[in-house]
Amino acid sequence: MSRTKKPLPLWDAVPITGYGANGKAIAKREGMVVFVNGAVPGDVADLRVTKKKKSWAEATAIRIVERSPDRVEAFCKHFGICGGCKWQDLSYPKQLEFKQQQVVDNLVRLGGLELPEVSPIIASGRTTHYRNKLEYTASAFRWFTSEELKTMGDITDRNALGFHVPGGFDKVLQVDECHLQPEPSDSVRNFIRKHAGENGAGFYDIRKHEGWLRTVMVRTTLTAQCAVLIAFGEDHPEAQEKLLSAVRDAFPAITSLQWTINPKKNDTIWDLDIHTFHGTDHIVEELVDDGFPNLRFRIGAKSFFQTNPQQTLCMYEVTRSLAGLTGKEKVYDLYCGAGSISLFLARHCAHVIGAEIVPEAVADAHANAALNGIDNVTFEAGDLKDLLNADFIARHGKPDVLITDPPRGHARGCSGTDPRIGTALHRLRELQSGHTSARSFVAQRPVPHNACSTDRHVPAHLPCGERGAVGTDPLSRSAVRDLHPPNPFPHEPDNFCIQLRTASCRKPLRSNHQRQPYRAHGKRYRTCAVEEHRVRHHGDGCRGDRCCLQRWRRLREVPARAR
Repeated sequence: MSRTKKPLPLWDAVPITGYGANGKAIAKREGMVVFVNGAVPGDVADLRVTKKKKSWAEATAIRIVERSPDRVEAFCKHFGICGGCKWQDLSYPKQLEFKQQQVVDNLVRLGGLELPEVSPIIASGRTTHYRNKLEYTASAFRWFTSEELKTMGDITDRNALGFHVPGGFDKVLQVDECHLQPEPSDSVRNFIRKHAGENGAGFYDIRKHEGWLRTVMVRTTLTAQCAVLIAFGEDHPEAQEKLLSAVRDAFPAITSLQWTINPKKNDTIWDLDIHTFHGTDHIVEELVDDGFPNLRFRIGAKSFFQTNPQQTLCMYEVTRSLAGLTGKEKVYDLYCGAGSISLFLARHCAHVIGAEIVPEAVADAHANAALNGIDNVTFEAGDLKDLLNADFIARHGKPDVLITDPPRGHARGCSGTDPRIGTALHRLRELQSGHTSARSFVAQRPVPHNACSTDRHVPAHLPCGERGAVGTDPLSRSAVRDLHPPNPFPHEPDNFCIQLRTASCRKPLRSNHQRQPYRAHGKRYRTCAVEEHRVRHHGDGCRGDRCCLQRWRRLREVPARAR
């Protein structure tokens, strides 16, 4: 006989005290932490519990009993449904206050770091229409809200071109307006949806992985250029020609109109052929560089460029200031992408060497250097864990400044550098006879709003140096000397952090292959060199570090006496 589950409770008049992970508010009730959707700190709300555990619960605010003085009206009609801009109902100054405290809490409470006085968070110049890139998903089976189902009557148009609803890979919300990107983003999206619905070969079926119109990517720049890339799931030349011609005629100011065929089961375009239908194959963004001509960057369909260009300029200026460049330094820029940071520093140092795993990004970096007439930069493509070796040092010489801007590398939303990069950086120190002239370790990286133990994968063994290290690695083994948290994502819970660090001379931990498992309390354990904790052999293993678990499995197959 199956056990009947107890109904989840309704809690009346619960005070909301703070903000937590993923844009959820926090309350305390019955000795547990409650993560609340639909409320802001300072509210008193009636809550419907959706999940309840021993020490925590999740709930949704069904009625606001008392409004917080910091609550404001959301400006987007899709707020609370599409999953973006989760803090629209909280005043922007209060958002900045919570985000600054969030950075400190993550680094101190979870990272175990001692911090200096933290500089005030750098507010974004724009709080709406600040993004330069959005990608919309097409679906032949639109997701409707309960209010829409009550008022729409008979549904005749099920096509959607918008965003995925949180928690559903096949649930796509039709977006009529979006306040994240400036025009012509809204106009282009709505035009393509209407024209494709009336004249096209059908929208994509996400569950069956078949259909025609699949995704639409729109890029804009501060120089008023616009690029549109339409991805089709199937090749229908006549319908494609008709749609692309209509977009070109309706929006003659579009700088680049491109298309591609994507028959895969994912939406990535990195391995696809991109075809130019109208205009150029790229757009050009400009960043102001005081005392020099503006820096220009080619942005193609596969290029990466920081999402908020105005805030990008602020972050790069802070990075350059913390590096303390005098014009004589040699700089290593790890994860250089299309070379935006490299070129921003090149005019203020002797030479910049950029390293990036994506060959297309390195090609963009070379093109950007030529576009700006900058010749004191060198870019190489390769995996950093393999690239940072004796040959790399022999080719380029010892660095004075290390820069890193790592991608969001871990699952479960946690950001960080591949743990093996730490070994490579320590190898860099050893290759320089135990000492390097590296003075700085500079960069920006996202600080995860839901930081967890997986962030300990961040590499720790930085080169020892004279002056310090600038970095964004919240859990590396080096002292933080300066901290600047910019805010490039208004109304969103994500954060960035720029840190100046004193490089550590501590020897690295032995690798997992040098460690032996040992017995404790009658059970076998092994120690993970990356996370520095013990993990039971039948447990999950070291998150993100497969070699630990694989090594342990191999050891288990060898008799104990043989070991």
